[in-house]
Amino acid sequence: QSNYFFNGQKCRRRDIADLFMGTGLGPRSYAIIGQGMISRLIEARPDDLRATLEEAAGISKYKERRRETENRMRRTQENLERLDDIREELDKQLERLKRQAEAAKR
Repeated sequence: QSNYFFNGQKCRRRDIADLFMGTGLGPRSYAIIGQGMISRLIEARPDDLRATLEEAAGISKYKERRRETENRMRRTQENLERLDDIREELDKQLERLKRQAEAAKR
């Protein structure tokens, strides 16, 4: 487990990554072009080239946040569906218990 600090304050790894994401100082940094990077860009698959260009343009940060938000929304939707199923089952049980209570009153 690693510890991360920024300006003397402990922070998460994600906070550090967010700080540099979109600045061109990420893992595929374009600020300093390493040996062989140009040839890798020329030979890159379209998806890899797009990711590099998005990082250089500063939109990779927003795409990552969007992906995380979409994942949270998907999990929330799944939870809502589970709650609906549980509610329906409880409604059925409630109706059955009401009928039993009516029968017991007679």
